[in-house]
Amino acid sequence: MVYLFSDSGSFLEIDGDIKQAHSVKSSITNFPLEDGSFTSDHTIKLPNTFSVSMIVDEDGSAIDVYEKLLQMRENRELLQIQTNLKLDKDYMIKSIDVIEEVSTGLMTMFSVVFKQVKFSKSKQTKIERSTLKDGSAKDKLQSKSKRGIVDHKKIRVEKVEVPKATKPKSKDEVVVVQPKQEESMLYRILK
Repeated sequence: MVYLFSDSGSFLEIDGDIKQAHSVKSSITNFPLEDGSFTSDHTIKLPNTFSVSMIVDEDGSAIDVYEKLLQMRENRELLQIQTNLKLDKDYMIKSIDVIEEVSTGLMTMFSVVFKQVKFSKSKQTKIERSTLKDGSAKDKLQSKSKRGIVDHKKIRVEKVEVPKATKPKSKDEVVVVQPKQEESMLYRILK
């Protein structure tokens, strides 16, 4: 027997279950080496999944179960799942498959997969440049401007038309060749 609960008060009892599967998986990193082997340095825990297959004999009951599952999925409800093994928290419905026995019309089989979700919290913090110590992010910020990443609001640029084969004469000049035009543009940074 499986019970589904949500914080919003939704509840569903699944008593016609014929198969339950708890899946706990990890991904192990692999990096190739020159000799053809691999090295692994850590493992990543993947979200747990739980699947249940059930048979519902009566038509009215099958419709009720199906509508309740669809409602939980549509509302993106965070579910707790109680099985004979344990109580699992923070699951959402990943998929619902329904198979009807056409020849008899008496049985409906459901297969539902649930996936555990994890939430993270993020926070933005403004750091003033003056509060940074030497050897920290302050140096990294300064090195960006040395690599050519500059604040475009603080510089003036002069655009000069020049012949196509022109090369910059100093590090403060950049030549941009425009493919569909005969001439290129020389941009000179004015200090």
